[in-house]
Amino acid sequence: GGLATAKRLLEAPPRLAEKALRCLAAMAQTYVENVEQLISLGVVQALLGRGQGHLAETLELPLARRYAARVLMQCTAAKEFTKTIEQQPERCVQQLVKLALQLWDDGVKSAEAFQDMMHVFHFLVTSDQPELLGRHLRAPEMLQLLLRLETSPTAPAAPLAREMLTTLRKDRNFKRALAPVKRLYDEGYDPDLELKLRQSTAMP
Repeated sequence: GGLATAKRLLEAPPRLAEKALRCLAAMAQTYVENVEQLISLGVVQALLGRGQGHLAETLELPLARRYAARVLMQCTAAKEFTKTIEQQPERCVQQLVKLALQLWDDGVKSAEAFQDMMHVFHFLVTSDQPELLGRHLRAPEMLQLLLRLETSPTAPAAPLAREMLTTLRKDRNFKRALAPVKRLYDEGYDPDLELKLRQSTAMP
């Protein structure tokens, strides 16, 4: 059917795969049955693996990333989504974080897609197994971003970030991992500014 064809096209060259992602994102919003079929076809595994065909290259395109985020967010409606993450939790969380950070860096055009990714994280935290995220969410950039969002009075993702961190802090190991990042955050550390300073002082 159409879903299977679109899934196969994810391995096509980037511009064609981007159109396949757009198709999958649209169909994922139509019926829950479509979402369940997407998971059974291995779409989530493909997006979080980025290992086959041209998919890794495709996900370097901002528009493709937005479609991927929408697919992943819609797939949380299926019972099998958590089981898919359980298969390779560390790798899956790393890829979810990578996609979220890329969307954040994409700026305002990807704001809705970033919100989609925050809903994915929120789903995992509020699921029966919050440790799936708590054990593997260690990227300092993402932790710093969650802390920034937690204290933001206006960011649309702020309520999700606050609820996520409230739950995750109940995990002793996560709290220990967060502590040095929070200390730097409280001291006013700005990773974006540090990167700019490094670039401006780099040897030609």
